[in-house]
Amino acid sequence: MKKLFLLGMPITLISATAFSQGPLHKKYKEPPVQDKAFYLEKAQKYNTAGGILLGTGTVLFVTGVFVYENNKDNSGWFSEFDAAPGVLAMVVGGGAIITSIPLFIVGGNKKKKAESMTVNFQGQKVPQLSGSSLALRYVPSLSLRINF
Repeated sequence: MKKLFLLGMPITLISATAFSQGPLHKKYKEPPVQDKAFYLEKAQKYNTAGGILLGTGTVLFVTGVFVYENNKDNSGWFSEFDAAPGVLAMVVGGGAIITSIPLFIVGGNKKKKAESMTVNFQGQKVPQLSGSSLALRYVPSLSLRINF
């Protein structure tokens, strides 16, 4: 019984700490303000990442083509493996080029969303009681338009 208790106690303590909640955070992070500048910044980041991938992929692909063309006609013991670095560079470069396409698409969507957010001050006609009758008067109002 003593052995069972000594074996069960560490298992209980380990499982209690393993499945318990972690320390409480000060506050939950507040979501960032998603205004026009926020979406333009995100669009710029996506377009920059897409441009870097496109440029790197193009350089790798062209380098791979040159390496492959220079090494494919060698004859010798390991002639099949001489062209492998060129093929590998072409595959990695092609993958980078293909990966850049969704980044450009997402960047364009974010830019479009930023451009569609407009804030206008407009005068709205609102019926107001003026003496014994209703009169339409302009009331300054703020409008926010977001297109999805």
